Amino acid sequence: MLMRRSTRDILFVSGLTIFFFTLRWLLPESIDQHLWGADGWFMADLVEGVESYPFPLYYRSLLAVWIDRLIYLLFSPLGISGWYAISISSSLAGAIAVMALWRINQDFLFIIINVFCGSFIVLIGHVENYAWVNAFLILSFLGVQRWLDNRWKVWPAFVFLALACLSHMLAVFYAPAYIYLLYKNRNFDPKEVLLPVIGFTMIIVVLSLGFDLMGTDNGLERLVPWGRIWAKNQFFTFLSSRHLEMLLYFHHRAAFLGIPLEIPLLLILWKRIDTVFLRFLGICVLCGLAWTTLWHPDWGMRDWDLFSQFGISLHILLGLLVRSKWRNSTTSVS
Repeated sequence: MLMRRSTRDILFVSGLTIFFFTLRWLLPESIDQHLWGADGWFMADLVEGVESYPFPLYYRSLLAVWIDRLIYLLFSPLGISGWYAISISSSLAGAIAVMALWRINQDFLFIIINVFCGSFIVLIGHVENYAWVNAFLILSFLGVQRWLDNRWKVWPAFVFLALACLSHMLAVFYAPAYIYLLYKNRNFDPKEVLLPVIGFTMIIVVLSLGFDLMGTDNGLERLVPWGRIWAKNQFFTFLSSRHLEMLLYFHHRAAFLGIPLEIPLLLILWKRIDTVFLRFLGICVLCGLAWTTLWHPDWGMRDWDLFSQFGISLHILLGLLVRSKWRNSTTSVS
């Protein structure tokens, strides 16, 4: 039974990976260029540069770059470039994400709400570093749900969270939601939480001390400045008209079919957030909104793929809130 399920999962993920990759590259360039990210060309060169970067160490996206490089090495004998290797990689992450979403809630409307949102585009053949962090975060949400349902132990949720952080450091911003989770449900062995956290920390510390890392340019200048601009990468101040205009654009790019109604809808449905799991997702949404509001988009509108990331947890939460059958889940225990 388990073997049949594993075979079915492999076939599903493989087929959906091919579909996502093909779907992205069948788009005419006039549409596709609207979906390009800012650092795609640099990451493609990094993944493809086996001689220049034999073991690429890109601090903000260590694991994502390693996965991309592995896929490049597998397919380069067929003439696949670094660009297309990253596209295959993000399509694979997207297929895994859809499988995880289906296991969170086997409802087609729930899947549609999530797959047809702008945030999900980074999981459909997108050439950048944001596919795997989102896939691992969704897998972590699945682990949280299964743990609260007493079907899994807590360690898978934190292993996937650690993998998400290794795939892109933006996942660290969701730590408050996991702290809340552990506070509300004490039914776990501390080692199941500490070992993934320590493992992630040790990898970062060892690599930082022993190697030269790219992508370490993170400091206070990365935050939207208050009052006045003081760094060369900054273009506006906090909640200025230009900042608000940029935020509205990112919310538009994250929205379902490009219509940014998610926040008003969430406010309408807020009283339905009455379980530990839903509250956990609600805090994830607040974390996502907070970091994408405070962080400065150095590439302006071309940073849409990074700054629309808050929509991942937002659409999972909304998808659950609008489906009445979710109300009967065992995770409804407060």
